[in-house]
Amino acid sequence: MLVDGVLVHDPLVRISQPRFSGFKTILGKQGIPSLSAGGVKRGQGFKLFVTSEPQQAFAVFLALPAAPITVGELGQLWLDPASLIFLGAGIQASTYNSTLNIPIPNLAALSGLQPAWQGLSQVHLSGRSGSEWKLTTPIFRTIR
Repeated sequence: MLVDGVLVHDPLVRISQPRFSGFKTILGKQGIPSLSAGGVKRGQGFKLFVTSEPQQAFAVFLALPAAPITVGELGQLWLDPASLIFLGAGIQASTYNSTLNIPIPNLAALSGLQPAWQGLSQVHLSGRSGSEWKLTTPIFRTIR
C-alpha cells in the first residue's frame, strides 16, 4: 500500500529496492497482522498462530461468524458482536509469531459448529511516530 508516497509492505515479504538515477525510492515496513490455525477437534487443544510486529500488543476473540462490518481504521470485523468472547492477549515475540493454545471442550453439541476467530494487533505507523490497531484476518474452522 502507498502511504504519503512511501510503499508500505509487510516486513516478512522480501522486496529488493530498485535504484533509479534522479529518483528517491523509499520502502517502508509495516506488519500486516494475521491469524492461522490447524484443525479443531473436541477434547483437544487448538493452536492459533498470531503473526504481527514484534513487541506489539495483540488480542484474540471468538464469536459466531458474521458478514463483515467495517470498523473505521481497524478494518473488517468478521465476528458477530453479540456473541464475542475474549480469548487472550499478549505482547508479540521478537520472531513475529506467537502461539495461543485454546482448549476445546469434549462436548458433542460442539460438533459441526463453525465459530470464527479474529485478532486485534498494534502496528507501527510507517514513516511516522506512534502506532495504531488493526484487525487480523479471520479464521473459520468447523469443530470435529
